[in-house]
Amino acid sequence: GANGAVIAHQKDDDSDIEIYDIPTPAVDSVIDTNGAGDNYAGAFLYALSQQYSLPECGRLASAVAAQVIQQFGPRLASKDYQDIAKRMLSA
Repeated sequence: GANGAVIAHQKDDDSDIEIYDIPTPAVDSVIDTNGAGDNYAGAFLYALSQQYSLPECGRLASAVAAQVIQQFGPRLASKDYQDIAKRMLSA
């Protein structure tokens, strides 16, 4: 959402909880929010399955959701997903 996301992680019972604030990418205009949450979850889980850090997972997920809400419909073209992943995960 507009306020970003927060990821909280505790490695084990004896460790402190790590908190990561994930900012929301800027968007030109919100056209359709249908599918944004599903795309966020899918992108986050994809990045997690590829062994990216939790902040990287959150940034990728936010970037995908931000792109989805700027168009009609709940899906992006395959090339759009690939471009976002390259841009966000290669940094």
